Amino acid sequence: MPASADHPDPGSLAERIPAWRGAENLTIEPVAAGLSNRSYLVTAGGDRYVLRMPARTGPGPDPAVGFAAHRTAAAVGLAPEVVHADAGTGLLVTQWVAGERFDEAQLERPAQRARLADVLTRLHRLPPPPERHRPLEVAESLWAWYRRYAEVDGELARWRDAYQAEAPALVGGLEPDCLCHLDLVGANVLDTGDRLVLLDFEWAAAGDALMDLAFIASSADLSPAATDALLVACGRDGAGQGDKLHRLRRLADHLSAHWYLARSVGPGGTPGLVSTGLALVRKLLRRRLHSG
Repeated sequence: MPASADHPDPGSLAERIPAWRGAENLTIEPVAAGLSNRSYLVTAGGDRYVLRMPARTGPGPDPAVGFAAHRTAAAVGLAPEVVHADAGTGLLVTQWVAGERFDEAQLERPAQRARLADVLTRLHRLPPPPERHRPLEVAESLWAWYRRYAEVDGELARWRDAYQAEAPALVGGLEPDCLCHLDLVGANVLDTGDRLVLLDFEWAAAGDALMDLAFIASSADLSPAATDALLVACGRDGAGQGDKLHRLRRLADHLSAHWYLARSVGPGGTPGLVSTGLALVRKLLRRRLHSG
């Protein structure tokens, strides 16, 4: 297959990746086209790897932070081994791990909650990086990018007003004291059958452990009962933690709406994502109407 913007040249990559220099029969095949990155299965000298490359420009964290977090998690078996990482280009190579996307709907079942809770408990015991999760700054960066390319209609304006009014309360009590993934969705959890493996540490930082639970609860649209059960499974059901988790789930919804909107515009954007962002916006507006 010839090289193109969507398919890197094997010879060029072999020169950039020390592990592939001199490898025989190097082949590259697309395996996933994510919202922020493109991924490829690379076979070199009989070994298999995953190559991840940025798919678009736009607001985002420092790749060096995510790569360091990935290495920390990989050292204890929670993520694929890092073979090569270049923060300057965002290029990441890891060992290939066979498996399927984790089915978030299964979190309604106790056995699957226990599996994910074990992985999160181990992740949150790891030393946190110096960079702290600042959700309000993340939201503003994503919103500024969206505003750069799109008009804001009445519905979005109402949602932003509502978000800004409640945001200070939503982030109250955050404790950024552990390594958090901060993009915990089914696509970033690989189920090998024997274990769960975490992928894509792009947004990882020192954060509040409940934010990871909030993101997966938001992504999976877990019922309140299943959300509370996940909290118990993770051993974090202390006084006031249930209320805090439900509050952070709302924050996760807001952050996800900002992210989908920002990813729908600009160079390399995916216009179809605006509908996903708007669906979250409307859900948040309905909740506010019903609660107030």
